[in-house]
Amino acid sequence: MTNTEFSHELTGAFASGILNQLQHFWSAHLVDSSHIVVPSTQDLDVWFVDKTDEFDNACRLWFFMPMEHAEDLEMQQLMVEEQKDRFRDMDLLMQGKIDAKDDVVLACRSVSVQRKEELEDCRRLIQKAVDEHYDDIKRFGRFPYRNMALGRTSTKEEQEHLDTLK
Repeated sequence: MTNTEFSHELTGAFASGILNQLQHFWSAHLVDSSHIVVPSTQDLDVWFVDKTDEFDNACRLWFFMPMEHAEDLEMQQLMVEEQKDRFRDMDLLMQGKIDAKDDVVLACRSVSVQRKEELEDCRRLIQKAVDEHYDDIKRFGRFPYRNMALGRTSTKEEQEHLDTLK
């Protein structure tokens, strides 16, 4: 796949995913502002690409990051695993154990090696967010910090959790 083909495919998939999410949010929001429909995992399929070599590892990360915000335990479990896979792949790339096939991957490897310390900071920050999101969905079935904005009433346990974050 050439960079141009990749760019068109990525743009199309990304745009489709964004439009899908906006459609769910705004149609629910405009119909009844007190009830937001949270897309199911089936609705989110547009974000997923064949995990073979259709897109390189660095680009696939951007398909999965929005899923960190899904109020769906199955999606959160997938995100935890996907995050581990992405960082494992990044480690292999930095060690030269992944065959760099094009200039983009070579540049990614070069920058990652040069900025390894910053990459580790980024890894810790992203992993912390993924873990916290998973924990919230597992514990509450939703993100309590969204309750006020979505017109939802927080449970006592959710409010106690929110109070500890202040």
